[in-house]
Amino acid sequence: MLEKWQDQFNKTKMDIETEITIRRWDFSNIKDIFVRPKHMLLILGNFNTACVVLQEFFAILGNDLKAVAGSSDPINAITDRVKDQVRKLETFNNDVFNPEYFTEWKTTFQTFQQQVDVIEVDTTVLITNTFKEKLNSSEGAFELLSKFKNVKTRPRIEDELSGKYKNVLARYKEELKNMEDLF
Repeated sequence: MLEKWQDQFNKTKMDIETEITIRRWDFSNIKDIFVRPKHMLLILGNFNTACVVLQEFFAILGNDLKAVAGSSDPINAITDRVKDQVRKLETFNNDVFNPEYFTEWKTTFQTFQQQVDVIEVDTTVLITNTFKEKLNSSEGAFELLSKFKNVKTRPRIEDELSGKYKNVLARYKEELKNMEDLF
């Protein structure tokens, strides 16, 4: 909406400037008109980024991963950390849309992004440990990887998951060996 308003303003300005019969407006202070809307666009872009982060983490940190991991505690802990970071954005002390507080907001959002990177690394470690040590079954793990193949998550997490087929095959080999020993 803000972009559309600015585009319409510029179009109207051009129409006025090209129209000879209309008395020309003074457009010397246009920059001041757009300060707040441009700031709002930036802030809304930050909120959109935060929403995408939530979607990307929650797409992977759900019941499917818990079923394969055998324990939901580490996954819940990471989920809580993601939620905590979002809460810090939600509870920003000042009017986030007021350009006067941009420096504070910028620091808050940069901290959010840094913490998201840390949580992303911790999530990849969790996935590595789960697929290395805690697989309940190769079949369940393979189904999980197949399911996550088309799920949009954080790039680092996607890379981590794509490398887990070796762990699933190793688990499958172990299961076959155990079955062979039974007969």
